[in-house]
Amino acid sequence: MALLSGLLLWLSYSPAKLFPLVYVALAPLMVALPQAKRFRQAFGWGFVAGLVFMGLTCYWIGVTVQGWTGSAIGWAAWAALIPILATYYGLWSGVVWRLSRNLSSGERVMLYAASWVVLEWVRTLGSLSMPWAQLSYSQYLFTPVLQWCDLTGAYGLSFLIVLMNAGVAHWWQHRGQEQSVRWVGVAGLLLVLICLTGKLRTLVPTPT
Repeated sequence: MALLSGLLLWLSYSPAKLFPLVYVALAPLMVALPQAKRFRQAFGWGFVAGLVFMGLTCYWIGVTVQGWTGSAIGWAAWAALIPILATYYGLWSGVVWRLSRNLSSGERVMLYAASWVVLEWVRTLGSLSMPWAQLSYSQYLFTPVLQWCDLTGAYGLSFLIVLMNAGVAHWWQHRGQEQSVRWVGVAGLLLVLICLTGKLRTLVPTPT
């Protein structure tokens, strides 16, 4: 499940540019996390997802540096940086697993979305700041939803994306039960409203 999430996340960005996949890419990992027996296991699943995602997405590090230097040092830098980036995803998985153990399903959905925003913010801090491939960046071709960033910034869009993922995971875990699609409906309705208002904004001429 972690491997699947990593692959789906990668496909949401260039070169595949299948950006709608990002709205379900984290769901497999979220479905798996409640089944973890300990922090180390949850961390490991998140780390694997991050390793696949960032390893494939940031291949350009090796290509670019090798092009500059004419040596394999670029791939050495890539091999050193990717585990660091993957650690953020491992920590997120471990922390939300720990915090969500005694939460209701609805509280878990909100925890996933809010904590992901914290994760992306933390990745911008310090000397190891590496804010590459934030979830909102995947939507650069989807102009209507990008208008949301005027109000909330990139983090608000990332919150919406993870909210949808968490809703899909909730539906899968509780499929067949009454109101299992509730959170998918909430996130989907919010997404539709944002897209409609965003499209209207793109149609209204900008005052000069």
